[in-house]
Amino acid sequence: MEECFVKYISIVLLLMATFSANAQLFDRGNGVIYDSDYKITWLADANYAVTAEYNALEVTEISATREERLIQVFLLVSLLMMKL
Repeated sequence: MEECFVKYISIVLLLMATFSANAQLFDRGNGVIYDSDYKITWLADANYAVTAEYNALEVTEISATREERLIQVFLLVSLLMMKL
């Protein structure tokens, strides 16, 4: 029983040692980082909402229809993609 356990642990350790991560992070400036593994762009500041003094109460007071919000989000994403 102990011999089987030792073999199992050895195999697990061997498999763990053979896997490696190949992700690269690229600094795109203006506080954004591109992750080549996931193919997404991250904000370098994880606490950006506080840094930018984002106030959720002000945003919830906006009375826009769902369609207007979708258009605003689409335009914002389009502008961000143009800058990258």
